[in-house]
Amino acid sequence: MACAGNRRSHTRKVYSSVKGVNWDVGAIGNNKYTGVLLRDLLFDSGLITKDDITSGRLNKMHLVATGLDKDFQGEPFSSSIPLVRALDPDNQVTLAYLMNDKTIPGDHGYPLRLVVPGYIGIRNCKWVCKLEISDEEAPSCMQRRDYKWVTETDWTKIDITKYESLMGNV
Repeated sequence: MACAGNRRSHTRKVYSSVKGVNWDVGAIGNNKYTGVLLRDLLFDSGLITKDDITSGRLNKMHLVATGLDKDFQGEPFSSSIPLVRALDPDNQVTLAYLMNDKTIPGDHGYPLRLVVPGYIGIRNCKWVCKLEISDEEAPSCMQRRDYKWVTETDWTKIDITKYESLMGNV
């Protein structure tokens, strides 16, 4: 799992307009997570059916995960991924309760962590207390304002709502 800011300090040497914490190398980790596949959880609960998949109804939906932590403004942390990502059996999106065959440590998301292989760390919500299916992305600043791939270098010309949220590792 990698933070989108891994090596940001190196990137900033080339692209001075890059925003965010000045991470060096090391904002990355490699762990084994064990848990319940989100796909199985959604099907077994009856929230999603095979007909929902074939109808295409879910193509614009999002899986929103909310954690017990708060952002810098005191709002609950939330992050989302496209629902079809969670439903694709090849992606192995997991609601994890073990890390390296042990209870997930508190600073890594105990008791539950959403693990989304191939997606940036911010989409792997820690301390999960709520999962929702929504027709909108998560409302948090980490989804709607930050973690965007912005190509414009003049920040006075940017309407951040016009840029897509980062998902995959960068």
